[in-house]
Amino acid sequence: MVIACVISSLVTFGGTWIYFNSQNNNQNNINSNQKISYTQNEENSILPNTKQNSDTSSIFNQSIKSVVGISVLNIDSSSIFDNNSSASMNMGSGIIVSSDGYIVTNQHVAGSINNKVIVTLENGSSYDGITKWVDEVLDLAIVKINAVNLDVSILGDSDTLNLGEAAYAIGNPLGMDFQRTITSGIISALNRTIKIGEGSLVSYMQDLIQTDAAINSGNSGGPLINSKGEVIGINTIKVTGAEGIGFAIPINIIKPIIESYINNGSFEEAYLGIFAYDNKLLGYLNSNMVVDDGICIANIDKFGPLKNSKMKVGDILLSIDGNILNTMVELRKYLYTKKPLDTVEIKYMTVAGVEISEKITLSKKK
Repeated sequence: MVIACVISSLVTFGGTWIYFNSQNNNQNNINSNQKISYTQNEENSILPNTKQNSDTSSIFNQSIKSVVGISVLNIDSSSIFDNNSSASMNMGSGIIVSSDGYIVTNQHVAGSINNKVIVTLENGSSYDGITKWVDEVLDLAIVKINAVNLDVSILGDSDTLNLGEAAYAIGNPLGMDFQRTITSGIISALNRTIKIGEGSLVSYMQDLIQTDAAINSGNSGGPLINSKGEVIGINTIKVTGAEGIGFAIPINIIKPIIESYINNGSFEEAYLGIFAYDNKLLGYLNSNMVVDDGICIANIDKFGPLKNSKMKVGDILLSIDGNILNTMVELRKYLYTKKPLDTVEIKYMTVAGVEISEKITLSKKK
């Protein structure tokens, strides 16, 4: 089974510019409060009557206003002075999360920190943007443009999703020709772990939302929304060679980072200094290892906060500050709520079966 990142690549030559055409140039922007709106998620079905369909259409028309196109120019040459060089414009999607221009997208769309991108709004206007924060493991990024009074996405609660609940993917499949396409489906599964790559290049994406709403090339970074128009996930990858199997990253994991940028203009990430495998993954790695709770320690930064800890590779991290852990994403999600120099209490079980509790001072992730 092959997993493919869903970012489109359109080839241009001689510096030709690629842009998104506006579908509705006359729509007015709505002034939005700087704070993110969180609403309690409820299971809703779309009923086949005129009023319900009208309400749903209105929700979609509002939702697409906060969806953007993101373009990154790549030069295919060893030298910018090479006359035979060609350029390609990689295109993806994103959502506006603050009225002054913070945008959430995928890392494989936005690139590395300080990378320059072009952001195109629903009304056709374009802005220079810069990538402010990335997490390659989660495939998430935050981009900033200098703008005001932008329409803002409403963020839902991805922790309360139910199987079979309606879901809709919005994005720019296949580039500018089909911008802001809406596809419909359901929540097919939750907490999915998928294997990416082969051999020594294998990695895993964890705690994903699975949906059968069509996610096509160029949808990366766009929203997965519920029937109320709330963003419940960020579209990221699809299974090639199969129909109706796509994945989104739950929106709740990035909320603390969004809030930090909106309130402080920055985010200082707390660092524990470990990498661990989910207990679900242990069957891939060692068929003889069975763990009911906790995550298996695969690597410890010997210069990090755990340098004086008794923890060793192979131990099972059970909890942090009393929060039971079953996935590495749960650990990351909790650490995003902490600050450098905060103290946390970890509980882990050694290979010999001994439980140990330690207090650790977090450092700043470099």
